[in-house]
Amino acid sequence: HQRHVQAVLQRLLENRLFVKAEKCEFHVPVVKFLGFVLESGRLKADPDKVQAVTEWPTPTTRKQLQRFLGFANFYRRFIRNYSQTAAPLTSLTSTSKPFVWS
Repeated sequence: HQRHVQAVLQRLLENRLFVKAEKCEFHVPVVKFLGFVLESGRLKADPDKVQAVTEWPTPTTRKQLQRFLGFANFYRRFIRNYSQTAAPLTSLTSTSKPFVWS
C-alpha cells in the first residue's frame, strides 16, 4: 500500500499537480469521495447522500422533480430496476402536459 501511495505522489509531482497534506488521508480503511464510499475494495453510495434522497421534499414543480431525478440518477447503479422505478416520475417532466403530482 505504501508503494502505491508513493507512486501516486510521484506521478502528481511529475505532472506539477499539488495536494494539501491536511486534506489527504493515507492508510485508512474507508474513503469517502465524490458521494461514494470505498471500503474493502467495494464501492457504495455515501449514507449521507442516501439519507438526502429519503428526506427529499416532495417536488411541487417540474424543475424540482428534474433536480431530484438528476440526483437519484447519479446513484442509479445502486438502485435495482432504476429505469422502471423512475419511469413514472420521468413522464411527469414532459412539457407536453401539465405537471400534476398526486
